[in-house]
Amino acid sequence: MSGELFCRLVTPQACLISEQVWQVTVQGSAGRFSIRRDHAPIVASMNSGVLEIAVTENDRRRFNVKEGIVCCRNNRCTIICPAADTVIVSPDD
Repeated sequence: MSGELFCRLVTPQACLISEQVWQVTVQGSAGRFSIRRDHAPIVASMNSGVLEIAVTENDRRRFNVKEGIVCCRNNRCTIICPAADTVIVSPDD
């Protein structure tokens, strides 16, 4: 997946994601938004809720996160939050 968006999801306990992804969708404090390759630089606060990281269009990983910060610049997206738990997704989702 060269040429995509590089994403890191970091908590004080661990780095949960550190890889190339297709899209990141967060619950920002001003509303839900998505980030893809070549997104304008942004720093935004996040509300607690579901963070979705799509490695590909068909491989989506979801995390319950506590509020945090998302920073995106030069096709690098870093998400920092105090806690994140993987959400189990049914095959029908």
